[in-house]
Amino acid sequence: EVNLLSAVFKKGREWGFKIDNPCIGVSRPTARPARFAAMTGKDQALLIQGCARGPAWLPFVVRIALATGMRQGEIRRLHWNHIYDTHLHLPETKNGDTRDVPLTLAASQIIEEMRQALPRRLDGWVFGNPDLPSEDGGFTQYQVQQAFRRASAYAEEHYGVKRCTFHD
Repeated sequence: EVNLLSAVFKKGREWGFKIDNPCIGVSRPTARPARFAAMTGKDQALLIQGCARGPAWLPFVVRIALATGMRQGEIRRLHWNHIYDTHLHLPETKNGDTRDVPLTLAASQIIEEMRQALPRRLDGWVFGNPDLPSEDGGFTQYQVQQAFRRASAYAEEHYGVKRCTFHD
């Protein structure tokens, strides 16, 4: 944050504003080392086996994340009207933009399996309305995090898969 603020004042000076940069001389905290999380194909398969012990939607959510790199919030907001043969349309992402996620053959297969296995909802949401609490038919971040946490712990305990977070 200090670096960002300093850059703003520096840009202001470039634009001709007569301002001092209050960040000069302020010590910056040491940056944390970058985190690297990678799973082998075998570990991914074992994690999905662990997910199969949870809610019926969990293996699909995790498989879609692995196949597309989509964020949890994007997956929770999937609507059947935005699923096409070649891509998934995301009308609203974390930063407020729209984007299309291309589907690989593996991701297309997962979508087809979802069509066959998941009950169709009258509201069109794939997993549930992301804006409602779970008791009202919603599909919350908490639900996904808790189910994934339990599945990851199970996969670690029973299969030796290193515990991970959904974001990993």
